[in-house]
Amino acid sequence: MDTTMMNSGVEIPLPRIVGRSTLAVLISIPILLTNVFMVALLLLWPTAESFCCGLEQIDPEIRLLLVVALAGGIGSTVRLLRVIPQDYRKYFDKHLGLLGDDEAPGFIERGLIFYLVRPFLGPPVAVMIYLLLRGGFLGASVETADFNPFGISGIAGLAGLFADSSVDKLKQVFDVFLGIPPEGAKALRRILD
Repeated sequence: MDTTMMNSGVEIPLPRIVGRSTLAVLISIPILLTNVFMVALLLLWPTAESFCCGLEQIDPEIRLLLVVALAGGIGSTVRLLRVIPQDYRKYFDKHLGLLGDDEAPGFIERGLIFYLVRPFLGPPVAVMIYLLLRGGFLGASVETADFNPFGISGIAGLAGLFADSSVDKLKQVFDVFLGIPPEGAKALRRILD
């Protein structure tokens, strides 16, 4: 804490601000993952000719599941590419005194774990939503060849992009399905009892 800032005549010590090199490293991880997911998606695309590695031998059902997971990963990394610069800006503004303490969480508040785990949240959420749609609404009698890979990938990408919201909505649905009362009702019962 070497630097100080004057605010109404009072010296306020400023913590070390995360540098641009940290931002560059954090941004490079989702960029790299996005490119890896894109190349893998192109190689596994259901209508694409196989370029290498004997990918044409993969069962079409498994191939579609992999495409869904990769599209979910792309959605998740796109979300992260949007969040990191916003959080960095909030972090920087907060330490310049431009934001109050009650503002939305920023760079440090989310923590490094969020930035490292976030790209891997999209694929399983996308696969879960695909399995729910496939098994619940479309039935097992529909062949893989009858699916539009663009539509399925679009839904999977959105599931990855909004993975947090998707998980929250699935929790609400299953809470109702399983008869679990909402958190507010539990707290009210504890107060009344």
